Amino acid sequence: MKQDQVFDLICSLVDGDKQKIDIGFNRMISELGNTNGAYRLQRIYDSYKNNTGKLIELPQALKPFVCETYKEVSMDNLLLNDTIIEFLENIRKEWSYRKELREQGLTNSNRVLLVGPPGNGKTSFAIALAGYLGITPYIAITNELIDSHLGESEKNVINLIQNIPSQGLLFLDEFDTLGTSRTDDTASSGRAYNNIVNSLLMSLDRLPEDVVFVAATNRDDLLDSAVHRRFDVVLSFPDPTIEQKEMYVEKYMKRKAIQLPFDKEKIEQCTSYSDLEHEAVRLHKQCILSGLL
Repeated sequence: MKQDQVFDLICSLVDGDKQKIDIGFNRMISELGNTNGAYRLQRIYDSYKNNTGKLIELPQALKPFVCETYKEVSMDNLLLNDTIIEFLENIRKEWSYRKELREQGLTNSNRVLLVGPPGNGKTSFAIALAGYLGITPYIAITNELIDSHLGESEKNVINLIQNIPSQGLLFLDEFDTLGTSRTDDTASSGRAYNNIVNSLLMSLDRLPEDVVFVAATNRDDLLDSAVHRRFDVVLSFPDPTIEQKEMYVEKYMKRKAIQLPFDKEKIEQCTSYSDLEHEAVRLHKQCILSGLL
């Protein structure tokens, strides 16, 4: 692999020339052959492609706990109720004026709890919120934070939250696995779990104003009351109504610039946006394979 190829690829990335970027990556990967360098470069290239041209370089401390790639989501593709729309207007204003707020001894809202059944867009909303604010999302792998070795889980929680870069958004799904109510159990397992919650509380109290923390759960009733109080805003993501299901289907067809023969009864049977997406994709494929599109 020649030096000129490296410089050419860097220039292509700076210029945003996707055709030259693809050629540069593929040429370098091919020349490296069956080596560890080729494997690492392929991962970087996959990250670039999966993120619609966005490369994410994770801090070393985050790599065990954060997804290295994510699929961008536009807020325009989501169905949002009036409460969430009002929240978006407020948080963008506070984010833009966070310096002025600090000068008056105030802080911008940056701790958001999303509550609702699975499949109703909590993760998509968190990613879209990062794009809406112009910051980078970091999607945590929640189960990787839990460690069987005593004391390691709370260290993982602290390291994760403290190492999110400035202008970043940390998203934690299945948040109830970390923030469940503390117990009076004096056994080592009970004390260890309480320590995780205490570490979480301490980290949230120290969260910088230029980092946004978003957590999601479908069991907010299990959260420790002190954890619940740490959030500036709680947003509800309930199951979609019939009207919202029909709107979602319309958005899908508009996004794909197609017309699909949806069965109204099947749409009504879908209980979440995730179910609707699966049904839309299934029908879309069926139409293609049947020659209808």
